[in-house]
Formats: sequence, structure tokens, C-alpha cells
Amino acid sequence: MSFVWADAAGNEVLLDTDGSQPSSFARDQKLWPTLDGWVIAAPVSDADVAAICRAVGVEGWDAPEVATIMARRQNPQAFVELLQRVVAAVASLTTEQAVRRLEAEKAPCGAVLGPESLHEDPQVEFLGMLEESDHPAAGHLRQPRPAARFGRTPSATGGAAPTLGRDTDEILGELGLAEEVASLREAGVVA
Repeated sequence: MSFVWADAAGNEVLLDTDGSQPSSFARDQKLWPTLDGWVIAAPVSDADVAAICRAVGVEGWDAPEVATIMARRQNPQAFVELLQRVVAAVASLTTEQAVRRLEAEKAPCGAVLGPESLHEDPQVEFLGMLEESDHPAAGHLRQPRPAARFGRTPSATGGAAPTLGRDTDEILGELGLAEEVASLREAGVVA
């Protein structure tokens, strides 16, 4: 919630408004297809709109009906048409080309990665966002580590979930039933 609340809620954040905000500030943000994947760009300022258009060679971002936030709000169809041209231009590029061009213009953007390639992303690797471990039943695992990192209280993924019956003897012993473990197991009451 801390990470997405401001972007994922409108009326739920701005409590003193008339309720006309969309439930998500990001509801109109769509993924843009490329020749080999997807990117996303989030133009939130006039400079962002200009940067995105310049990056992919789309003209008209400085037209009066789309040049400012107010103009785009008053002329939503004109902005939709501008973005459609941007999306068409992005579709002719590879993901790498699109991101490189957008970043060169300082446009807020990113490649959209699927689970099959996320672990190879240089930023994911640099931040150590994934951990590998061995599970007694499932084998070798790759999992996200806890998002929060603290200098004095390091966090890590928990150990493997216990397999069926792994802790039976210990738990029954703590309950004072150590003498009955064998008979309970033989009767199929515990594993």
C-alpha cells in the first residue's frame, strides 16, 4: 500500500474533493507494444509529453490543444490522438530502442519485463532483488527478497515451509506426548 497508494487511488486520497477523481490516477496508463515486448511511459507534466513525442519523432505536442496540462484536460480527444501516434511510433521500435530514446529525452519510462526475463535485468541484479535457495521438496527456488532493507536489521526470505511431519516429534514432545508419538503415527493420526 505504501508504494502504490498515491498512484492507485484518486477519491480515496483526495478526501475533500467532489468525488469526481478517477479511482486510479494511473487508470489511463497503458502498456505500449514494441517489436519485441512492451514499454510504459507516464507523462505527468508538459515537459514529459514533449519529451515522449520528441523521443519517437511525433510532432504536434506543442499544438495549443495539447501543449499544457489544462489544454489536455479541456481537449482529451486531441491528447488521445497524439498518444495514439506516439504508440504507433513506439510499435515500430524494439524495446531497447524505445527505452534508449525515451531515456535520452529524460521521459519517465521503463521496459516492461515478464517473470521469464526479470531476473536478468541489470537493476534487479544490482539491487539483489531476488534470492535463490533450495527447498527439500520443490528443489532450487528463485524468490523476491523482502523489499525493505535496513542497515542494522537485515531481512531475508524465510526458510522453506516445513514438509509434512517434519516437526511432529518436537511439537508433540512440547505438548508432553513424546511417549505416544509412535502409536499416533502408526494409527495415522500424525505424520
